[in-house]
Amino acid sequence: MAAADGRRDERGAGWSGRRGEIGFVDVRLWSADAVVLFDWLMGADLDRLPLDHPSQRQALAALLGGLGNVLDVPSRAQLDEARSQVSP
Repeated sequence: MAAADGRRDERGAGWSGRRGEIGFVDVRLWSADAVVLFDWLMGADLDRLPLDHPSQRQALAALLGGLGNVLDVPSRAQLDEARSQVSP
């Protein structure tokens, strides 16, 4: 949760800085979506994706890193289960 003054609190929850400030955001994903996205990002060649700007590559790499901080690499069975939950 963000502190009243807009700083990140010790739990690392959110950011509510002043407009125009760069901070952090929290994104909530269904766990199955996170597993599928994490697996896709791990296998994606970010240099070959049709991106409009280098910042998009960096943002995808940061997303991969963030997911990697909260998820373990899924087993084939876990990935298959997550995929079936996301898109039956």
